[in-house]
Amino acid sequence: MVYFAYGFPSSFRLESEAEVGGQDPEALGKADTPGDVSTTRLVSMGWPDKTDDDVAVLVTTRTVQVWSGGQSRVKLGESNVPLHTGDQLAKALCCGEKSRVAVVSEQGSLMVFEYRSGDVMEWSVELESPLHAYEIVLVHQELLVQTDGASEEGVVDICGDGDVFAVVFPSGDFQTYDWFGRLIHRHSPLENNSLIRYMKEFGVSAMSSIVCVDYCAARRLVAMGFDNGIVLLVHTVLGEDMMGENMGQRGLYKVVYVPKKKEDGGACILSFHPKGQYLAVGVHAADVVLVHLAHVFEMKGDNDVSGNNVDDVMHQAIAADVGLESKVLSLTGWGHRRKELGRVSSLAWSPDGKVLAVGNRIRGLTVWTTRGCKILCTRPSTYRDTALLGGISPRLLETSFSSSPNVPTPRMESKESPAVRKKTEDTDVGAIGDDGVLHMIWSVDGGHLLVHEAGSDVFHDLTFAHCCDSRVIRTSNAPFCRSTMRLPDSGVANFFLIGSDRLLLITPSAHLSSEPGRKDGEKDVPDLVVQHVRVPQQYLDTGFPLKLASLNPSGTDIVVSGSQGACVYHVLQKKWRVFGDVTQDKAIHAWHLGWVHDDILVICATVQGARNSRLPNSKAALYYFPKHYLDASSLLRFTELDDIPILFDCSNGRLSLLFKSGKVQIMNHRIESTRDHQNNVHSLDVEVEYEFETEEQLRTPLQSMTVMNKSNNHGLWCVILSESGDLWCLDLETKEYTSLADNIDYFWVPHLCDEKRQDVFPRNIEIPWWTYGEGGMKLWFDTQMLDSGEHFSDGDPELGFDPEVLPIGVSLEEVSIVGLMHRVHRKYTYFSGGVSTEFTPLPESQPVLACMLRRLLRKDRFKDALALADMYSHRPHFSRSLEWLLFTALDANENQQIKNGLDKNDAGSDLLKSAELLSHFPQSAELVVSVARKTEAELWPPLFQASGSPITLSENLLRDGALEHAACCLLIINEVFGQSEASSMALKILKSALSVSKYTLSADLLRFLATEQDIEAHQEITRKSNVQANSDKGPGYLGWLWQLVAPTVAPSGNKMPIENSTGIDDTNEDIGMERTLHESWKISTDDPKYLDPPIDAWRTLARQAWRLLDSGNIKELAVFDKAMKGLFGGLSALFKTTKSLHPTSLGHTTPSSSMIASALFVVSNELASAQNELELIPDLLQSLLDSGNINYAIALAIVANEHAVTTKFCAENKKVWESLATLIANDVHLCAFTSVLQSAALPHSLARTFTI
Repeated sequence: MVYFAYGFPSSFRLESEAEVGGQDPEALGKADTPGDVSTTRLVSMGWPDKTDDDVAVLVTTRTVQVWSGGQSRVKLGESNVPLHTGDQLAKALCCGEKSRVAVVSEQGSLMVFEYRSGDVMEWSVELESPLHAYEIVLVHQELLVQTDGASEEGVVDICGDGDVFAVVFPSGDFQTYDWFGRLIHRHSPLENNSLIRYMKEFGVSAMSSIVCVDYCAARRLVAMGFDNGIVLLVHTVLGEDMMGENMGQRGLYKVVYVPKKKEDGGACILSFHPKGQYLAVGVHAADVVLVHLAHVFEMKGDNDVSGNNVDDVMHQAIAADVGLESKVLSLTGWGHRRKELGRVSSLAWSPDGKVLAVGNRIRGLTVWTTRGCKILCTRPSTYRDTALLGGISPRLLETSFSSSPNVPTPRMESKESPAVRKKTEDTDVGAIGDDGVLHMIWSVDGGHLLVHEAGSDVFHDLTFAHCCDSRVIRTSNAPFCRSTMRLPDSGVANFFLIGSDRLLLITPSAHLSSEPGRKDGEKDVPDLVVQHVRVPQQYLDTGFPLKLASLNPSGTDIVVSGSQGACVYHVLQKKWRVFGDVTQDKAIHAWHLGWVHDDILVICATVQGARNSRLPNSKAALYYFPKHYLDASSLLRFTELDDIPILFDCSNGRLSLLFKSGKVQIMNHRIESTRDHQNNVHSLDVEVEYEFETEEQLRTPLQSMTVMNKSNNHGLWCVILSESGDLWCLDLETKEYTSLADNIDYFWVPHLCDEKRQDVFPRNIEIPWWTYGEGGMKLWFDTQMLDSGEHFSDGDPELGFDPEVLPIGVSLEEVSIVGLMHRVHRKYTYFSGGVSTEFTPLPESQPVLACMLRRLLRKDRFKDALALADMYSHRPHFSRSLEWLLFTALDANENQQIKNGLDKNDAGSDLLKSAELLSHFPQSAELVVSVARKTEAELWPPLFQASGSPITLSENLLRDGALEHAACCLLIINEVFGQSEASSMALKILKSALSVSKYTLSADLLRFLATEQDIEAHQEITRKSNVQANSDKGPGYLGWLWQLVAPTVAPSGNKMPIENSTGIDDTNEDIGMERTLHESWKISTDDPKYLDPPIDAWRTLARQAWRLLDSGNIKELAVFDKAMKGLFGGLSALFKTTKSLHPTSLGHTTPSSSMIASALFVVSNELASAQNELELIPDLLQSLLDSGNINYAIALAIVANEHAVTTKFCAENKKVWESLATLIANDVHLCAFTSVLQSAALPHSLARTFTI
């Protein structure tokens, strides 16, 4: 299972003034303010997994409490511990098998309590299920005394199993008791002579002390951390003499952790993996070191080593330490400093050992996988270290995090509003983990994590969902296992998580466009979304918590099961189906779930006490039901089993079972097509197709198993994954085993029948296997894999290990890996005065079509690669995949050419093949330009050698109307071919952009033609009164302006046919610019070769502006004005410098009542349908006034009721205003503006009254 937190955590107070029972269980113990501080704190937390009732045992400094572990977190019992004055509890350990708790106080008092279930508690509200009060009884009490009499040193910790527990002292004394409090053994391993000699090599002496300890009952291991930081591992049985002189026959010791640097800090807390696979070592430097214990002791028997003598064993242990595998879990790669986090204060493994929760003493709560993937962190990141990505090229990393719509955007770890930052800085109240974590404990099913912070009498309950181990997480037509790969239909569930009371469906976004990451309004539209589907309360009353779930092959139905019974959810109809008979539902205890057909589900269950439910009783059996009707009367088939299978897999109509004895059964199902009006299948035949015993090497604990067709469809393969990460393949025809890989966590293999395969992949292209483990995802192909173990993931950066995203499946919709990461939202809540934390799992999709295409191209299978690409050419991520293919080929080209002894500026074979593949698709030019923009100029020569000239690409883009992408070629053309070619292409794009009203792009093109130096020079000229001549300036806007002032030589050095030079003596800059431009344009021609590019661009923009004004297109002119804002004087400068050249400019600049009335009619009609443009009208009005286009300016002022503008015009042009008033009053279309004109003729104070 893989765990992801969701929702808002609940907070509960350890001590409440209310009495237990008789009140609202939701209110009892619930904290009003999460940040309240009290002297009461937790000493230990336990959630026993071997009890009849689901309860959590909490031990505070002075009480032992029992809380309910179901849907409601309620305090069921509490007992005050008899302590001396000034004494308080320090350590505790809970035993679920014996229902007992051992506690030790700071003054050395040992007590054993027993908690017993009592009567049903009565409440003022109705509960989902009855709750029993708990009685907590003191069974044993004594005062601990060390062998040295140094009891004042205190106790390091208490460790143990279901039989005994040991109290460990700093001096190394182990005092072992049974759960009745009887002393069994007292010994000190540090007094062993052989161990003392061994430990001297690591700086441990007889004066050293133990600071932390833990015990693993599954592998009989004791870990001890010493004050110098090292960790010693001992193989022993707790309660026996761990370190007798004959330890060579009774046990083995080994140092498994030594601090490499002084600043790393020593071990301060230890925690064994539930199955003994890892030892988590929390250090003072805020990190956790995971020590892999798979081969730490090679044991012949339970306690045998090898029969060697003590000295040989000692030297073997020392030699083995050198190659001990370990992994460091650290937050420093995300910008967190160790001093801000503090030492590791709490470690908690999930029940199945898949994830580890880590709490730091100062601040921070993190949940890690054993591979080092961070799936939860309450601290917001400041940056992300690129070294975490496992050697991916920094150039690739920058590209994958670019802002292009075709590539992924940067992922922010968590969002924290300014209000949250301010409140957390000003007060001590923060989000979960901000005050440091002291204790954590997982629930038995892994659906909850209880967290207790420092300085608080409150504990928090975090809810988690997980990927179910049913291995049937898939998409619609092509099942893949462990997860299943298929093409999803509209509205079906691709993948899902299962929580304690709900399903979290991962489905494609309803707003998914042709390109991922598009913006819908102001928000980014994700590719995948999470939908919460809560299970009906009538089922949760008896079935809480949910434990199993399975998705049918088409992705339309999900069957779930909890502590009893089962129900089905229809994804499309959004409806639940439950058993019609409650007695049937209560009689079923499901162990496994699956689907043998879209309409038939199978439940591997134990059914007891079902006499009245009409269901056959059995300790282990298969029950087949149609999904449309869950009832004993509709039971299709009942197959009894010898035992409950430990592994269960349904795929492609076959059911695979593995039993504890090692026997494997593979059943095939044949379904009759006869159906009635209710769509119920009438008959189902089941036969055992294969039955065999597994080999000795596979008798180790296994994680998953599935059966698949061979690639040639002749026979079957059985793929098996052990819990240690070994992947095996069994040929069911020859019974031959093949070891494929190790260090594997999950695998996905194809399950495609012939009639469906052609809809997913071309028939002659192999569908790969996928594995996830050390190093990330790996891509496999079965034909080569079984012969040579060859896989083709080398050099594929998209498959590298991601420390933030955990893959949960593979989808054939895009040939993409679907993964999950976490989001933490921290919001300040004013009603509680604290910061609330919301956890959200966020699905992400990583297309790997490029990986498939790359492999086919390297195998010289170009036609197959083209067929595969064409099949996915209409998918949303297709362009992104092609761009990534070309980019990675370009990035690897340099190294490949150097390796082959060739020029790095030449295109290699992989780059040429990738570019040729892109050329078969219409978006190829855009993608080439996009890749060029994201790479250094030194990589351009091989890119354009493979893809063609950038001028040709730009012309093709211009022809296709992709003006933005064509404009992106300009910098490339300028670098490769020079400024002349780039300027010429920029003019072509500018004219095309104006023809389709892309004014922002037009302004950008003008900026490209005018250099930054020209802009700065223009700003300087604006501050002066005269235009100064300077013919030495380079090309650009001011370049052509200076050439007009002294136009003997063009800025580019080419001669221009200038008759004479014109001096400017006017003190007004606008008049000087107008006259200079007028003189230049009189002698210029329409041939572009006689014009400098900036002149031509300015002239083209001016023509468009006058054209818009002449036609009265005010809305478009307002957009044009916004685009030109701040660019060389904007629209007003454009009008002023060219008005003397425009034939009708006098009609705009000379006040005329008829022209104003005509403009008023046009403007009023234009703005009547305007929406977004209305906010641009004031700026446009100012630009028209500044440029002297008075008629349209006054018309705009009248419509916008700009009293200051109309009043000033009325005062300066009274006759025109009177004539205009007469025209408007007599015009049926304009008479509504009469009041505006009348108010302009009044004083300002009276005008306001008149207007109102």
